[in-house]
Amino acid sequence: MRQRGMTIVELLIVLAIVGTIASILIPNLLQALESTKIKRAINDIATISFNANSFQRENDRYPDDMTEFPIGPTVDPWGNEYVYRPSTAADWNAKRRRDRWMNPLNSDFDVYSVGRDGDSKAPLAPPVSHDDIVRANSGSYIGPAWQF
Repeated sequence: MRQRGMTIVELLIVLAIVGTIASILIPNLLQALESTKIKRAINDIATISFNANSFQRENDRYPDDMTEFPIGPTVDPWGNEYVYRPSTAADWNAKRRRDRWMNPLNSDFDVYSVGRDGDSKAPLAPPVSHDDIVRANSGSYIGPAWQF
């Protein structure tokens, strides 16, 4: 009696096909997940910016920290705290975010995510700052630092 089943060659061919499909799909899936995190951080920073501007209109000053305005996002999609620093902060000039030409990003307040690597420098030029999600031009740009 002859038994029916897959030979080793057929099994290897199936594994090669599955491996090829996985090698194509996994990087695309990871890229889509990272893109989603970036979009969420952009929306969170827009919400924080809106809350800070609303607070300023009501109180004639920017909040000293994010605990002063309505409940909103405080942790970015990568698990790091959002950084908020008003222009009234004592370390405003020293820690102010700057573009690659060392021009200040904002005149009112800085709010940003330190990005996937969890590290950042005040100017956007160093590579550790490229993955940051920043607010610039006093809110007219919110997005990845490397695109600004």
